[in-house]
Amino acid sequence: MKTGVWINDLKTSPGDDPLPPQAGQLLEPAVGAPTEWWARRGIVTLIGLGVAVVVALLTWPISDALGRKADGPVVVDGLTIFAVFFVAALAIERLLEPLSLFDIKKETLQQEQVAKDSEAVTSARQLSGPVIPPAAVTAAQTKLEAFAAAKVKVDIWSTYRSLVLWGVASIVGAVASALLNLHLLRTAGINPPTVYLDVLATGLIIGAGTKPLHDLTKLLTAAKTSTTGS
Repeated sequence: MKTGVWINDLKTSPGDDPLPPQAGQLLEPAVGAPTEWWARRGIVTLIGLGVAVVVALLTWPISDALGRKADGPVVVDGLTIFAVFFVAALAIERLLEPLSLFDIKKETLQQEQVAKDSEAVTSARQLSGPVIPPAAVTAAQTKLEAFAAAKVKVDIWSTYRSLVLWGVASIVGAVASALLNLHLLRTAGINPPTVYLDVLATGLIIGAGTKPLHDLTKLLTAAKTSTTGS
């Protein structure tokens, strides 16, 4: 994730004059509080692992209560059965879309980022003319650093939110897998020792969204085509 910003990362209003060239020459790129980011990156990793553990623990009773025992792997020619998994993943995405849109915290952080952006642009415009006071350079650099820090806060919060939504989507995916008898591993020709593992894997993959599922389908299709060709 990019945590630093350059002077050309600032947003100017349409129709406004570009920032003076001296601003790009005098200002250093702002790193956006890297110490704070690396500290929180460790927290993000722990949260991700915690979400995965919670999903695994909750999937166990779900598979026991709702899952149905399947006998052996079932490989479907043409992999057309994956359309069912796409429908499930798309339905979960639409189901959770209101949750992703209703995020007051992110809106507040984004408003702060826009305000810091405007302040940094105003200070950068002062860096023009034959003689530029050192105090103006220091002030502009400070504003640029403040904007970078605000941007990092938005990035970190977005990461936190993505982890939570992924966990919720995975639980919903596990419920859908157990209720609808959607077993992705069996469909791919893998025979897991317990239905729990299939429900867990299916829930995690469906919960990740349609793009990872699309990539997985392409991979399986390519492998099947290669095997058929040989």
